[in-house]
Amino acid sequence: MAEGIEEVPGWARPSTAMLVVDADPSVSGESAEDLARIEAVLAPHTGQMVALAMVSMHLGPADRALANLAVRRGDLDAALDRILAATAQADAASAVLWSGWCARDEAAIRAARGEPFAALLDEAAGVTRALGSRRLGRAVEALRPR
Repeated sequence: MAEGIEEVPGWARPSTAMLVVDADPSVSGESAEDLARIEAVLAPHTGQMVALAMVSMHLGPADRALANLAVRRGDLDAALDRILAATAQADAASAVLWSGWCARDEAAIRAARGEPFAALLDEAAGVTRALGSRRLGRAVEALRPR
């Protein structure tokens, strides 16, 4: 997954790492070395939004990707800290779609910690309805208890 990331030009590394992390948050087969390599690229960008200007693609808060990496490492405390930081940043920027994704990701983290998470899914579902994001909607529904 992270092989070759050091060869990506420096200006494109954060967005490349974000795309790799966000490609499929449910994938968990990465090696600890791969996760560390990607985290090393993203860590200097904590507290920042990442954008790939060449294609005008807004990739959201770097802290959201760092939260997903922490989940994959099994560090749910760090994941919760990161996703709360990402949520605060998305909310402050009025980035509604990213706030919805952060709510969904926080729900997944809290579920993994054995904590209540239904209200977070409802919040993310509200964003889905408001913006029509089918991808977010599918991600929310995948977390709902059957």
